[in-house]
Order: sequence, then C-alpha cells, then structure tokens
Amino acid sequence: MFKRLFLPLLLIGFASNAMAVEMKEGCSYPDLIASLELNLCWNETYDDLLTDADRKLNEVYKELQAHAKIFDASPALAKNETPTSIQLRDAQRAWIKFRDTDCGLETLATSRPSFAAYAAIKCEYEMTVARTEKLQSLSKYLDEICDPECSR
Repeated sequence: MFKRLFLPLLLIGFASNAMAVEMKEGCSYPDLIASLELNLCWNETYDDLLTDADRKLNEVYKELQAHAKIFDASPALAKNETPTSIQLRDAQRAWIKFRDTDCGLETLATSRPSFAAYAAIKCEYEMTVARTEKLQSLSKYLDEICDPECSR
C-alpha cells in the first residue's frame, strides 16, 4: 500500500519543483491513481520545452560561432593559438555527448520506465537552458576582450 502511494507522491513532488514549468494544456490528473497520465503529460510538456530550448541554443551557438570567426581573424588571437571557433565547435560537441550521457544516468534513478523518460527529458531541458546561458556569457566576454576592429 505504501509503495503504491509513495511513487505518485514522489512524482508530483518532482513535477512541482520543475523550474516553475506549467504543465501542457489539456493535461489533468484528478487523483493519484492517474500517475501514468500525469507522467505522460509532463513528458509532453518537457519535450515541447526541450524543442524550444534546443532551438534557442542553436541560435545562440550560431551567433557565437560567427562572432568567434571574426575574433579569430583579428589581431587579438595569438598566432600559435587554436582558433576560438574551433575550440567552440569542439567544446559544443563534447558538451552534447556529456549532456546525453549524464541525462542517461537520470534514468538509473528509477525503476519505472515511464518516469525514467520524464527524468531524462527534464535533465536535457535544464542542461540545455544552462548551456545557452553559458554561451551567451561567452559571447559577452568576447565582446569585452575583442579589439574594436573585430566588433560585430
């Protein structure tokens, strides 16, 4: 009996702490028995959020990559240094592998496959938002250190 009530309550606890995200429209869970429906709704909600977060990350990355190439052509880059655009590309590829692997570990925390999918999607969303913020900070940093001739 305790096991039956614990997991749905745990699921609701995770859902309520989810970065102030509102559940997708049309999702409802009238009682704790409907935990599968609740989980499916959260999966759809985070899937949509992840799609938007990925789109924003790609926009920020492309903008930063263009800026890095301008920086690479400026006198601010030492001759023997690896170009910033190459470092950025390599770092982004490594980060994608890390995110996917790290979020895969989230699925080990549960024995229920439907909850595992939710945990992985939520993890990918949160890490993607954080990565976007980091790339935006890097772009600001390049703006600060870049010579006037390499500004956008």
